[in-house]
Amino acid sequence: MSRHYIAIALLLLAVAGAYGNSLWGDFTFDDDGWVVRNPRVTTPSDESSPDTYHITEGSQLRLRWLSIWTYRANYVLHGFRFLPGWHIVNILIHFGCALLLYLILARAEGLKIAPRGTALIASIVFAVWPIGTEAVNYISARQTMLATFFTFASVYLTILAIDAPTPAARSGCTLGVLLAYAGAFLSKEVGLVFPLLFIIATVLAFSKEVRWFIGRHRTAFFLSLGGLIALAVAGVTLAESFEPDLWKQVKKKYTIIDDDVAVQPFPPAKVFKSYQLSRLREFPRIISLLLAPLPDRLSIDHHTPWEAKFDFRVLAGILLLAALLTGIVFAYLRAPTVGFGLACFFIALLPYWAIPSIIIVEYKLHLPLAGVAVCFGFTIAELRNALPGKRKLLIIPPIILLVIWGVLMSAVRNADWRDPVALWAKAESLAPDKARPPLMKGTHIYIKAHRETDKAKKGWLFEEAAQAFKLAAYNYKRNLLHPGSIYTLAYSNLAMLEYRRGRLMEAMKALEKGVGVRPENDHLIRGSVAMAEGRYVEAERQFVKSLGADPTYYETLKKYTALLVKLSRFSEAATIASDAVRYYPGNPECRLLIAEVRLQQKDYSQARSHIQAALRIDPGYSPSHFALGVVALEEKKPEETIEHLDRTIALGLNSWDIHLLRGQAFMQMERLNEAQEALQESITRAPNVRQPRLKLAEVFQKKKDYSAALEQYLEIRKIGLETIEVSNAIAGMLYKLKRYEEAIKEYLAAEKKAPKSCDIQLGLALTYHQLDKKVDACTAARKAIALGIKPEKLPEYLRQLLQETQPRKP
Repeated sequence: MSRHYIAIALLLLAVAGAYGNSLWGDFTFDDDGWVVRNPRVTTPSDESSPDTYHITEGSQLRLRWLSIWTYRANYVLHGFRFLPGWHIVNILIHFGCALLLYLILARAEGLKIAPRGTALIASIVFAVWPIGTEAVNYISARQTMLATFFTFASVYLTILAIDAPTPAARSGCTLGVLLAYAGAFLSKEVGLVFPLLFIIATVLAFSKEVRWFIGRHRTAFFLSLGGLIALAVAGVTLAESFEPDLWKQVKKKYTIIDDDVAVQPFPPAKVFKSYQLSRLREFPRIISLLLAPLPDRLSIDHHTPWEAKFDFRVLAGILLLAALLTGIVFAYLRAPTVGFGLACFFIALLPYWAIPSIIIVEYKLHLPLAGVAVCFGFTIAELRNALPGKRKLLIIPPIILLVIWGVLMSAVRNADWRDPVALWAKAESLAPDKARPPLMKGTHIYIKAHRETDKAKKGWLFEEAAQAFKLAAYNYKRNLLHPGSIYTLAYSNLAMLEYRRGRLMEAMKALEKGVGVRPENDHLIRGSVAMAEGRYVEAERQFVKSLGADPTYYETLKKYTALLVKLSRFSEAATIASDAVRYYPGNPECRLLIAEVRLQQKDYSQARSHIQAALRIDPGYSPSHFALGVVALEEKKPEETIEHLDRTIALGLNSWDIHLLRGQAFMQMERLNEAQEALQESITRAPNVRQPRLKLAEVFQKKKDYSAALEQYLEIRKIGLETIEVSNAIAGMLYKLKRYEEAIKEYLAAEKKAPKSCDIQLGLALTYHQLDKKVDACTAARKAIALGIKPEKLPEYLRQLLQETQPRKP
């Protein structure tokens, strides 16, 4: 038992050494959709059954409850700010997989079907081999690691069940196998296949009776194995040849028309010749990745051409497959542990080989790596046992050096994950003619630009992202590396980028170049551009098309609701917002969407009701508290407004508009000093926004500090946000400061912009009177009355002056 404790301690030390520097890696690749913007992670779900949920753009049916629950637990504990918390869970799962592999092989050693030392060597190699870094560093790859963990758990429990001393123990182990099977399936869909096949492989390797039976009936076993493999391949091919309606819709949606040529990312697969043969090209590359994952061996060659050309790589794949199958059979008869290892490798790759829509990338090699590690451990242990006497010790230094190399290479690869932009820049330098690296680099720069607060740096990052997207589109068109989707996705990203930058024409041009992968996004961007340009009829037409492509697309629902509110079509806006609530009952943002509609209708009780429903979903959702603060301000409840806004800030949302509302609430309470502080904080956070400066100027006027009020109005003019009201206010402050000549100039300039403004004419009349220009004062006063000012609202001295200068009737 002490030997096991020492082995486990060494295993833990190896994992800590290999992944200790991975704790501060950023979110990357699909993490943005699977974790950061996944409502099942950021908000609790009201549903207890599997359902569609949105990741990035579009809906995908997933049954990965267990994986999502682990993400949710991470989010509840520390949110997205504490990155080590996310990585610690991944590292612990990886350690758990290595530990279960050790326990499985230690049991094999005890049953005399594996040489002593296999368990420790194989588990440490699995723990530190550099190919595992993508699975451990990539938060979304936790799904694959959990499937591996529960698959190994089912294998270990199967071994315990085979050798269980009592029926009760065997029943308990069998129940554990079923639970582990469910855990693997709820972690990732491939878990439906892995445990079953692994349990068969385990029974073959660890049951003496089964191995004896295979030895007596080798011919029947060979024929049965070959028949099962042929049946599996034929079944996959036949299933795809029928093309059910859902598959046809997917193929239709993802068909690209480029230069009058229709390109389909997924093959028709009507006969065996097409897909499965071309997929065999992956096998030599996978072997090279598993055996020599050097620091610069990034998984950048994910997308192999779909055409089934019978070239050398296909031949190599067929030979490798034949060698694997033959090796598995003979190894089960002569060396069951090697057979188990080869089965691990082959079984783990089988679903990825058989299903066309799955791309083989490094993190999916987490389970095949275990098979390679088992075979490696068995070979080293046999070599050690074959050496006589003290020569056995000669094998120890190479093993130690190999482990050190694995730890160092893993640490080097971990460093790449700290900066996703640098990672993909490195991939781009290794493969300058590929489309995926610049596309991914541009995406990460784009995300980084949104987080940047410095405006100059933000613009520079946007420009860099745009160049990366253009390069991705150019590389796709030149080399046809990926049939359609990367080309279109690059231009879709570029269009969204240009739209966010306010460059509407460039966004439209990018959309014209990229066609079709996500039609709802194209319509959404077109509608957003039209809405920004004031073309509301066109915007509505595009939003309706977007919802026709995907009626559950949240961004479209949100934009369409905002458009209908702008057009004062509140009942229709409420209907669209209600659809969002129906599609996403566990998303508090949808409740806030319909609350905003009710707020525009001045129906504060209904707005408050929906906001409180959002708070019941997630009491810590800061926008809900902010929305309650808005409602309370409209209802003239400043104390309640301050309470909700302070709660919003405490929850981490601390934007300029929050401090603006705090300032307005303090103004309602006549606490002018606190209002001034809040509004100055709002201006600090958003110096180029007009509203906080207008409110601060209003505070200064209440405090009779007209110079400070004038300074705020002049700042609004300086940043280019002047309106006719601001021009009038500047003249009014000059009047208050008795700078009458300057006030006249401002009023006359404003009069040219708005000749029919009665307020400007009234200001001119008052100012002319102070300069003793009675004729001009009377002229301006009469214009003000003609434009709608009631005479009784004029000052007494102006009314008297009008009477004195009124022409007498003859």
